[in-house]
Amino acid sequence: LALALRDLHITSHSSMGKNQEHLLLTVEDQSGTAQRVIWWQGAGWPLPEGPIDLAVSMRATSYKGQRELQVVWLDARPVPQAPEVAGEFQTRAYAPQILDHRQELQPDQILIRLRQEQPGLQIWCEAACAGEVRQLLERTLNRRELTPGQPLLIWTSPPGPDVLRQVLDRVRPPLVVLFHNDPGMDDPAAFLERLAGLVKRAISTQDGMVELEALCSATAQRTAAVRLGLKWLQARGYFTVISLQNDRVQLKAAGPQPPAERQADLAKISLRLKSLLEESAAYRRHYAAASLQSLARL
Repeated sequence: LALALRDLHITSHSSMGKNQEHLLLTVEDQSGTAQRVIWWQGAGWPLPEGPIDLAVSMRATSYKGQRELQVVWLDARPVPQAPEVAGEFQTRAYAPQILDHRQELQPDQILIRLRQEQPGLQIWCEAACAGEVRQLLERTLNRRELTPGQPLLIWTSPPGPDVLRQVLDRVRPPLVVLFHNDPGMDDPAAFLERLAGLVKRAISTQDGMVELEALCSATAQRTAAVRLGLKWLQARGYFTVISLQNDRVQLKAAGPQPPAERQADLAKISLRLKSLLEESAAYRRHYAAASLQSLARL
């Protein structure tokens, strides 16, 4: 049974376990009530900053004859930001022109025409869609490569409103052109296969060093899904984490037999990952049909 704890702050953390592979954290709510939480295999993973919502499970344990309740970290997400009121939005003085081509039957032809008509138009395209678009045009960009202040064409449907908001806040394009193309990365098998290939390539060609945001762009997913995907692959013994610095993770190939405790986590990780990918799929469907007024609130 998973429970949700809302609006918490991490006040302290320390490593534990034979190989210091687990984390013991203290979280505190707005009233000052503190709770210890165990994050199995959490050492080496980045801790979220700011207020978080935390998914946990609970079980009774016995230590030196004393019964106690153990709270186990499952997943976390940043507390959603409150929507901006109209006055706050107006002070930004940002009102881009929007062209809506999400329902076009021949989007490729419109794409070529817009590329010719709009100098400096940058095309945001990720994961599987990139291959077919690059057959038409010389260059497409992922979310990490977009240049601020330039017109923006959104070819791949975003995985969530947070990703779309981050891109628009960073780029602030004078023109936004909307298309709807599903990258096909919301199926767990397809997502994990692509993520495993990216990790394998990083280990063989980049000394195992890879940026989380690069993996998000290459899979057209949110950070939470990529982190869970990496946990799943690690539990299966695909790799182990050597170090983590900010957004950069260094991995190395693991042995053929993953630890038993990691295998036991697979079912929990799989369930949470499936839920996150279903959220992305639902948002892409919403994005395809939502009114411009709804999207403009971002």
